[in-house]
Amino acid sequence: MKKENLFLRWLDHSLSEADRTALQDDERFSAYEKISQAAQYFRAPEFDASSSYDRLRLKQQEETKVRRLKPWRIASAIAALLVLGFLVFNLNADELTTYSTATAESLEVTLPDDSAVQLNAGTTLSFNEEKWQDARDVSLDGEALFKVAKGSTFTVETDAGSVQVLGTEFNVINREGLFEVTCYEGRVAVAINGKEAVEITAGQGLRLLNSKASRFETAVSNPSWVNDKSVFKSTPYHMILAELQRHYTIQIDASAIDKSVIFTGSFTHQDLETALRAVTEPLQLKYKIDGDRVTITK
Repeated sequence: MKKENLFLRWLDHSLSEADRTALQDDERFSAYEKISQAAQYFRAPEFDASSSYDRLRLKQQEETKVRRLKPWRIASAIAALLVLGFLVFNLNADELTTYSTATAESLEVTLPDDSAVQLNAGTTLSFNEEKWQDARDVSLDGEALFKVAKGSTFTVETDAGSVQVLGTEFNVINREGLFEVTCYEGRVAVAINGKEAVEITAGQGLRLLNSKASRFETAVSNPSWVNDKSVFKSTPYHMILAELQRHYTIQIDASAIDKSVIFTGSFTHQDLETALRAVTEPLQLKYKIDGDRVTITK
């Protein structure tokens, strides 16, 4: 029998004693036997198929972050983006541009259509620049001179009434208890408290004082305040004092006098002493200046 067959039978543990004796004479047998003995101590690591599968699946989930969205989720995401864009657009569209003047301050403002507005002291003007092409609307609290560029209807809104024009020059006063519109060029339509608009032309004015409306005429081409002077006709004295405080950094104490009396006159914006004399002497009053505090008495 060939020794190769004997080696196969030896590996298969089916070798007889006689054949084993014959195989031991082969010089290779000793080396093969040492290898066989060493292999008895070799053990393959234990393998848990279930745990290995779980680890492999977790690794694949970590490496792959992209997940497919269901169609209804895609539609919801798009709708949410559209709603967000709509809200942002409308929030921006509702933002107002506002200009304000402090005591003894005036300001010239140019509107988006190149209309010019000059603000008197203590005045606030606001408008929506985003919507200007659709509506030339401004809100006014205080006093301002408007020189409106020709175009679509231009509206000045106040809490007492509104003024509508197409292109003209006019002055609007909206103070405590006083709403007054004076037209210097063209014509304007004035609506008071939502009532039917009244039209006035150049040289005319409409006044609402303590809920009483009246018309008047003027020969001047500009309001007096643009020339640093305040002029009053048949105006309650408390309004004169309030206007005085707008043009000078003072606080007036007139608690000792009757502030409801009617006053006709004027005062300058350039000198406090001169202004105080102008508003006190005609009524036989006197004043005292103590720093930024002025006391008016009989």
